Amino acid sequence: MLIEEELLICGDPDEVLRQCERWERAGADQLSFGLPVGCRRRRRCRRSGWSGST
Repeated sequence: MLIEEELLICGDPDEVLRQCERWERAGADQLSFGLPVGCRRRRRCRRSGWSGST
């Protein structure tokens, strides 16, 4: 849902490139990327698939 609504860029390298190119066609000349730096609720992190390891 978040990807379809263009609120989240996620996927394999080819999918991420396609999503970035959509933003470029829309006129964006900059994108900002961030990664999760911590998760307070261990159970919630596990459900999300984020392991917390780098």
